[in-house]
Amino acid sequence: MPESNTTRERLIEAAIMMLDEGGESAVRIKTVAAIAHITEPSVYHFFGSRAGLIEAAQLTRFHRSQNEVIERFGKAIRDCATKAEAATSIDTALRAVYDRSRFFARQMRAEILGGAQSRPALFDELVKAQTALLHDLESHIRWAQDRGFMPVHLDAYAVGMWITSLASAFLIAEMDNTPGVIEAWVEYTKKSVMNLLELHLD
Repeated sequence: MPESNTTRERLIEAAIMMLDEGGESAVRIKTVAAIAHITEPSVYHFFGSRAGLIEAAQLTRFHRSQNEVIERFGKAIRDCATKAEAATSIDTALRAVYDRSRFFARQMRAEILGGAQSRPALFDELVKAQTALLHDLESHIRWAQDRGFMPVHLDAYAVGMWITSLASAFLIAEMDNTPGVIEAWVEYTKKSVMNLLELHLD
């Protein structure tokens, strides 16, 4: 469990651990309190209910997962000194994002978004979190545009949204076990992103 500084954070981390292991049905107030080394009433003090705790934990899981993707792109972009370096770096970042090892992260995001459809408060918070993260990615893309690495006519926010959405859409391809389909999807998608950004490998 990651280190946390406050009681609220410890409770969220404990709930996340249980969510990762067994989903929402596995989250038990008594167990969460024990893991966080506090009393059960404290859980209700911070979150009001078991549902409130789960929503806070799901929001944190979603934010972390999306932020990891966006940070990867941000680093790939800002570590470059030339357009050629940007092309190589973005190509590498795309391959990492679509790696099969990230299947759990994609599946988790889909589950959280699906569950939020019947939880208006969680849905609203997810929208806020996603919007803030996309503005971060937009800033990275604008940085690259200002240096001539990417076309200036592109809407940086929309491009960021498209790229981020593709990572989640990959989950559909992963449902198909036809040999070669997933590999083809990754190549088609990578080429589409690289072509839009006018980045070409030597």
